[in-house]
Amino acid sequence: MDTPIRFSPLVLLAICAVSLTGCESSKSRNPLSPTVAGPISGVTITAPKPLEPVNGQKMTSGSPVTLLLENAATTGERQLWMQVEIASDAGFQSKVHLADKVTLGDGGRTTYSVALPGAGAKYFWRARALDGANTGEFSAPANFELQDPVVIDTPQLASPTGGQSTPVVPDLTVVNGKATGPVAGPVVYRFEVAADSAFTRMVAVLTVARSGASVTSVQVAGLAHNTPYFWRVNASDGVVTSPMSAAQSFRTEAAPPPPPPPPAPTPSPSVPTPTAPT
Repeated sequence: MDTPIRFSPLVLLAICAVSLTGCESSKSRNPLSPTVAGPISGVTITAPKPLEPVNGQKMTSGSPVTLLLENAATTGERQLWMQVEIASDAGFQSKVHLADKVTLGDGGRTTYSVALPGAGAKYFWRARALDGANTGEFSAPANFELQDPVVIDTPQLASPTGGQSTPVVPDLTVVNGKATGPVAGPVVYRFEVAADSAFTRMVAVLTVARSGASVTSVQVAGLAHNTPYFWRVNASDGVVTSPMSAAQSFRTEAAPPPPPPPPAPTPSPSVPTPTAPT
C-alpha cells in the first residue's frame, strides 16, 4: 500500500503561491479575456468630453435630458464603455443618477438620455471610460439647469364672431391667454384677416402686444364695405408660438347711401325794363 505524501505547511503555502501566480500570469497574458487581471501595463484611456449641456445651459423639465459626449480613446485592445454620474453638487457628494455601463456611440460621439426631477434645480455631470481592466480619468464636470417649460395659450376670439355685421373699420377683440414659464420676451398677438376661410387671400396682418387687462383689441382699416372677412389669432414670445386659433367671420356694413344732389339754383325774378317817356 502506497504511503500518502504529506507536505509541511510551508511547502503547501509555496505551492499555493506558485499556483496563484501562474493563474494571474495567464490572465494578464490575454488582454482580451473577460477575466483579465488589471490594470494592464502601458494602456492609456483618455477622458471623454462633455459637449451638451454645458455652462449652465437651460433645459426644459418634464422631458428627458440628453447628454452628448465626445468618446474616450484607448491605446489598448479592449472595448471601452462609459460611466456617467449626475449630482446635485459640484463635488459629486450627492449623486442623483449613475449609469454604470454606457455603450460608446458611433461617429466618435455618444448620447445618453435621463429623466431628472426638479424644475429650478442645477445639476452637475461627468463621465469616464473603462475597459474592465483599466479605468480612465473622469472628464471635467459640466452643469445645466432645469426650468419649467414655456407654455403660451392661444387667445380666444371674442368679437366679432359668426358673421356679425361690423363697421368698415372694425375692432377685433380676443380674451387673453395665459403665458407660463420663463418667456423669452413680451407676448404679442398676431391678427390675420383674410377674404377667404382658407386664408389664402390675406388682406391684413397686425401684431400687437398683449394687454395687461383680460382682453386685447386691434382696429383694422382698409376693408371694403359689405364684404365678408375671416380672422384668427396666435400668440408668441419670439421663441415659443401658440397654435393658431379657430377662425371667425364678420361682414362689414354696407356703404352709406350717397348724399342727395344739391338743389337746383332758384332763378332770379325778372325785373321789368323801364320804358322811356314819350
